[in-house]
Amino acid sequence: MAVIEPRQITLKNGKNVCIRTQVVEDIERSLAYLKAIFADDRFFLTTGEEAEEWQVPEKQQERIETYYQDEKKLLVVTIVDNKIVSMSHVECDPKKRTK
Repeated sequence: MAVIEPRQITLKNGKNVCIRTQVVEDIERSLAYLKAIFADDRFFLTTGEEAEEWQVPEKQQERIETYYQDEKKLLVVTIVDNKIVSMSHVECDPKKRTK
């Protein structure tokens, strides 16, 4: 997986934000985040039902490890006050036009 080294940013309101690659130690925080955002899934392509699989610690660990083994994938988290406030993933498509 591509890796984003932790980057600390101070917002105008004085809060510190850390943006970095997701790691296995984030599982508990990522589960709390996923539970909160999928409580109302009206604005997501993925339904809460589809996301239930991601909300199992072993599945989260498996996902993180799978991404780490693939240089064309990236998992990113944003952390504020020791809580994940955003998660994102990027996958490089094997098609020539989208590489």
